[in-house]
Order: sequence, then C-alpha cells, then structure tokens
Amino acid sequence: SRWRRLTLSQADLVLNQAVAVACAGQLAQRLTQYAFAAALCNVALRSVRIKGDGRRLTAEQAFKAFCREVLKPLRDRLRNGARWDLRPVVQARSQGDVNALLLRNRLRLEKLFARYSCAGAGSDSPAEKGQWNAASMSRFAADLGLSASHSQTVLRQLFDDCAAEMQVDGAAAEGALSFAGFELCLLAIASRPQRCGSWRGYGAFEPALRALLDELDTLCPDDRAGLRLSAFGLGAPETPAPAAAAAALVAMGA
Repeated sequence: SRWRRLTLSQADLVLNQAVAVACAGQLAQRLTQYAFAAALCNVALRSVRIKGDGRRLTAEQAFKAFCREVLKPLRDRLRNGARWDLRPVVQARSQGDVNALLLRNRLRLEKLFARYSCAGAGSDSPAEKGQWNAASMSRFAADLGLSASHSQTVLRQLFDDCAAEMQVDGAAAEGALSFAGFELCLLAIASRPQRCGSWRGYGAFEPALRALLDELDTLCPDDRAGLRLSAFGLGAPETPAPAAAAAALVAMGA
C-alpha cells in the first residue's frame, strides 16, 4: 500500500493544527466541518508514500487519492448492512393487528418517546417540539441496549430513512422524527431478519413487535400475558360466547 499509518502523536498533532487554523481565537471542543476537511488533507499528505522517483504528490493530488483509495472504501464498509427496506414495514404499519397493538400500548410508547424528545429550556431544536433528532436516537439506542445488535451507522440510517418517510407525509420537520416515525422505527427494528432469527425475512410483524415492546417494558399487561402464552405454544385465552357461559354457570349451580 502506498499509505502508511500515522502514529498517535502524529494524529494528535494533525488535530491540534486543524483546530488552530480553522478555529483561530476560539476555544473549540470539536472539529468544525472546515477543520475536519483541513485535517483530512493533512493526513493525506503525511501518510502518502513518496514515489520511487522521489517525486511528491501535491496537496490536491494526495487528497483526491486519499478520498478515492482510503475514504471511499471505508464509507462502503461502514454502510455494509446499513440499508433498510421500509416498504414492507410501511405496509405492515397499516395492518389491523399491528395497528391494534400500537394503539393498546400508545400511552406507554408516548412516555418513552417523550423521555428522549425533551430539549433544554429555550432550545429551538426539533426535539423541543415533540420530535426526535439524531442525538435522541443515539441516546435511546444506548439506554435500551440496541447498540449491541445495531451499530450507530445502521441506526442513523434508520433514523434518516424514517424521517424522510414522515417528511413525505408532512408529519415531521426536516431532520426530525415524529412519534409516527418512531413507531415505524420500532416496527423496522423488531422485524429485521438479523433480530428475529425464527422468522424468515420481513414478516410476522405483530409477534415481532410485541416481543420488542416487551423488551422495552412498554407492553400492557394483557399483551404481555398473551406473549407468555404464545411462548408455550398456547393461544390467547378465548372469551366464551354468552350462551356457552350461561350454560356453564347453570351446570356449576351458580
């Protein structure tokens, strides 16, 4: 490879130089967009190997080659597995059993959603308006342990896809996720093939969503009881017809 690894001290130097140049006179705690670009250009110049004839690449040549040979493959690796096909999820959202499950547990889900959509006083962020931003999604995933099975890249892609879906319907501001989008996220996570190994591909949406809501502790008692029965291969308890119930009471001497 014509690219050599930088040492930790070299990387620290690149960071400090980028902050000093792009954020002059400011106490910066993180890189700005422009400082990041400057840092990448610096990294490219420092890590590219000199050609056999001793000629050095210009800054522009080194940066373009670095983007093409290092950053683009890295981007492709990070995106691997991050694609979400929301078409079957959007269709499943309107299914009677899925809709009924979400309605029965709506109050609990609204409380969970509000816990991460609260912004600081005086903030103009989408979260303050009862919506989520990308940081809300990250905190939710970390607190609920979703990061263990879904990388930040995958979850961010899901956030972007669901937010875009809601923007089409006018249900959310740009870059924000409404409660309806949150429900779509949950349904997508619950039914993803990597998660529900016993289901083949997308499908069986209602039982998959029911299991996820149980993990999130947002499942109402009746649905939780049904989940426990189904785990033992039993159906939900049937409600006897009025005539059958009356006959049973007579037989018991009631």
